[in-house]
Amino acid sequence: MGNMRRGMAAVMVSVLALWIGSAAAGASTVPLVKSVRNAGRCTGGDSTYSLALSRYDRNTLRVHVRIANSTPGQTWQIFGSDNGSRIFAVKRVVPSDGSVSVRKRAADLRGRDRVKVAAGNSDSGEACTGTVRGF
Repeated sequence: MGNMRRGMAAVMVSVLALWIGSAAAGASTVPLVKSVRNAGRCTGGDSTYSLALSRYDRNTLRVHVRIANSTPGQTWQIFGSDNGSRIFAVKRVVPSDGSVSVRKRAADLRGRDRVKVAAGNSDSGEACTGTVRGF
């Protein structure tokens, strides 16, 4: 009976060691999360913007744009591009909290990314532009 317990314990230790080793190997292949940000004031009003670019996975980027301190009910047109190729063009109506946002995944293009966002408020005439250089 004692030999059987020792044998089972040895099997359990071996399985645990294999599991820990494979988890550690898998962790080393996951790319590090990178993020670049830009923020500023929009022209012609009190709104502010923030632009963040991060890596979603090896082939995909995540773009997040937020415009804050805007008047509820007004409409923003927001455009985003990566190295000159459009990744989104949307309209957002400002809700009661005064901010609108866009979250979009985009294919990671060859070379260093240059993500540019331009937004215009058709009601107030405010405009926001921001650029980040990526990976």
